[in-house]
Amino acid sequence: MSKKSPEESGNYTKKALPLEADAASRGVQRLTDQEKLELRRDMMESSAWAKEELARRRKKQGERS
Repeated sequence: MSKKSPEESGNYTKKALPLEADAASRGVQRLTDQEKLELRRDMMESSAWAKEELARRRKKQGERS
């Protein structure tokens, strides 16, 4: 199966990125420094959990073999 380029799939448009004022009018809001820190911490915790879970599953898989 070959991958189609964005132009071939019909999803490609040559529009400029929205201006900051336009983004604000659509309800987009920048994160505060505190929200960024919380998000980073949450992402690090999620990543650590996922790594532990993968290690646990690999170990469990190895025990079955």
